[in-house]
Amino acid sequence: MTYTLSSGVKGSVSLDEEQVENWIKCYLEGRQFITNLDDELFGLNPTLVADFKVHNKFSEQREYISTVHMLSNYELEKAYKHIQRTKGKA
Repeated sequence: MTYTLSSGVKGSVSLDEEQVENWIKCYLEGRQFITNLDDELFGLNPTLVADFKVHNKFSEQREYISTVHMLSNYELEKAYKHIQRTKGKA
């Protein structure tokens, strides 16, 4: 999960599915979120969090798909412009 505090400070933490569910519950209820991360305790005050994004196994795939989609649009636009230029010469 990546989060931004109201102060603008950004942070990132790896949470499992249960921890993510607990975080969202704490966020919605305005309660302190405290969890174990391996041998460390991690705490986050949801009232100080401006926004957050939960990453999952599909996050990278979604970003890759949108990049490919933008590239496809660029290639199509380039081909269209080439056809338009070629038409004018014929």
